[in-house]
Amino acid sequence: MSAHLPLVEARMSPRRMWALVAVLVTVTGGLFATAAGGAWALSATRGFVAAEGVYVWSRKEAEYRLERYLTQPNADDWEAFQRALAVPLADEVVRTEINAPHPDRARVRAAMLQGQADPRDIDDMYTFYRLARRLPAIERATGIWAEADTVIAQMNALGQRAHAHVLAQGADGVGAVSDPFLADARGELLSLSLHLDTLALAFARAFGDAARQGRDMVLYTTGAAALLLLALGFLATERLLRGQRQIDLAFRSILDHAHDLIAVIDADGKVLYANPAATRVIGRDLAQIRGHNVSEFVTAVAGDVSRGAPREAGDGETPAQGAPVEARVVTASGAERTVAATVDHFANRGGPPLLVVNARDVTDQRALEAQVAESRRMESVGRLAGGVAHDFNNMLTAILSSAEIAELKLRGGEDPTSELRQITTASERAAALVRRLLTFARRQPFEPRTICVNDLIAETEPLLRRLVDARIALSLDLPEEAIYIRGDRAQLEQSLVNVVANARDAIVARPDAKARGGHISIRARAEPSPGLADARTNDANLVAGEAAERSALLVIEDDGVGMSEDVRARAFDPFFTTKPPGQGTGLGLPGVYGVVQQHGGSVVIDSAPNEGTRLTMRLPVVRAPAAPERPSRAPSAAVRLDATVLVVEDEPAVRAVVARTLASAGARVVEAADGAAAAEILSGANDAATRSIDVVLTDVVMPMMGGRELMDAVRDRHPELSFIFMSGYHDDPALDRRTLDGAVAFLPKPFSAEALLDAVRAATSRR
Repeated sequence: MSAHLPLVEARMSPRRMWALVAVLVTVTGGLFATAAGGAWALSATRGFVAAEGVYVWSRKEAEYRLERYLTQPNADDWEAFQRALAVPLADEVVRTEINAPHPDRARVRAAMLQGQADPRDIDDMYTFYRLARRLPAIERATGIWAEADTVIAQMNALGQRAHAHVLAQGADGVGAVSDPFLADARGELLSLSLHLDTLALAFARAFGDAARQGRDMVLYTTGAAALLLLALGFLATERLLRGQRQIDLAFRSILDHAHDLIAVIDADGKVLYANPAATRVIGRDLAQIRGHNVSEFVTAVAGDVSRGAPREAGDGETPAQGAPVEARVVTASGAERTVAATVDHFANRGGPPLLVVNARDVTDQRALEAQVAESRRMESVGRLAGGVAHDFNNMLTAILSSAEIAELKLRGGEDPTSELRQITTASERAAALVRRLLTFARRQPFEPRTICVNDLIAETEPLLRRLVDARIALSLDLPEEAIYIRGDRAQLEQSLVNVVANARDAIVARPDAKARGGHISIRARAEPSPGLADARTNDANLVAGEAAERSALLVIEDDGVGMSEDVRARAFDPFFTTKPPGQGTGLGLPGVYGVVQQHGGSVVIDSAPNEGTRLTMRLPVVRAPAAPERPSRAPSAAVRLDATVLVVEDEPAVRAVVARTLASAGARVVEAADGAAAAEILSGANDAATRSIDVVLTDVVMPMMGGRELMDAVRDRHPELSFIFMSGYHDDPALDRRTLDGAVAFLPKPFSAEALLDAVRAATSRR
């Protein structure tokens, strides 16, 4: 057209001049308008890019949370999945409404806000899209957007089906790994994730095509004025570069100011990049992190914190995409800290994939969690008082009443033997209740010995038969082959009693119990146990090469009322009981659970309403002893005790009864009310009474000076003395066997006169 429309002539008429000016002004105005429109479009495009970033992050978070939920169902991950998926679902509303012939702008804005778009960009994004939606690239991107919304809807439906499945099965009905439905769901989720990744790449390309189309439109519009277009291109390029630099600076600022550690690690474990937060999380300078191998400061890694033990760092295993990782790191000062991280892979052209690690220091959080757990335990112990007080009050009532009657009989010259026996029985019941509490709290001293399971059950049978009602049949099914385990006989007997007592109560609770009675069976057998390797102990008596393959099974089965799924799921919860108030403490089965765990075994309950209950204890098999271990018989009380004993006890009643018991056996007794008084007695080096003391029998916890402090104070001066610590608190640090030598014995309270005399005789024999 320029050949037919010359813009400059030698003599230009005012009309042409004004026409040229008009053209120049029009071109210049067009250039300015194009530049302004380009700036506006760039701002709107940046808004879409930011919104796409939020969309991708939210989608990835939803996938990550749903994957965790399908692996180990829990309410936190389900709620996090729904929150994250809300952003893509909101974008679907935006797409549907903004492409309508007459869109509701207020609804579009509300959906964009729900999708976390910047409120300042929403109006520009709306106008830009409405103007450019007919461009081929934009239409292609919109189609990809719609397809992605369909996949997001499928992911949402998958999550809803999985959640419904979990709720239907219940907490104990779904296995994190073994559940076929959840396994299929995880496979379907992976397929959807890959599909979304493909769509995200296609969307990015289509959006790039749209940007290029916009660029071409600007170039074609300004083609008539090459110099101005060149200047405009230069300005536009400069603007783009400046924007890119700003984006780079923004990302750099985000990384530099991020609270979490962000690092890039190659396949060999070398740290290629770490942001400044690494110095706080790892406790080392960046120079000691960048370029170094993670094995230099990471000591152990748990790729799946909920399953299995930590593995050594640098063992060649690579965490799965998005896998939660918990690691122990060593700071420059040598302190050990715990960090929690997620690990993602991204492609590295020309080499193996790199790892992007996002980690934070959770040392204080883990310590706080431990404190919270301890406070909850203490709160539970406080609640225990109401349930246990009934039993203790009954025992105390029996003891006090029997003591008063015995005193009246003595005054009247009658024989108080029956009342004294009742006092002994009630005291033993009180001690047994304390043992149950200590077993539940894992504070009872564990005294293992090799035990024949056959003998354990057979010898406990008389007690169990007295425990059950006469209308309830009790049967034993024991193998001919002797089965040996390593454990504490008293704890195992108590566990049998607890389980049989529960079985009795379950039978009695049946409406027809009086008419038809019931049946309890106890069976024992040895069988292969592939899973027993997880419960190994370091006991030398374990059968070499066999302990991981065989286990002893103790099965107690009844035909009582059975348990519902909810009750069975909570059967081992402390203080949970289905019995009326005052009739149960909720410590029976939790105590059994604690005992079995302490023995390196496992316990399982199978039950259903009106179908009875079967409880199975599985314990490691050990080598049969050359000679079966039997508790040594107590020496006859008639054997006189020729020794001088210093009794140190701050409780006058306990001190008096201990002194009387020792004196009745022929011992010479010196009494002290606390450790300080005992130390003063023992300081008289030239005193004949001091030199004659053979054994110091001392309480551990006392005012002024405890038993351990007393021993430390006098041991150098009197190395020949034998010490016996007596205490009802078995977790006292003073009783740590690793810090006590062979000349120190422990006598747990409450103890009988026979146990007291045996302990003193044993102490004198060691001299």
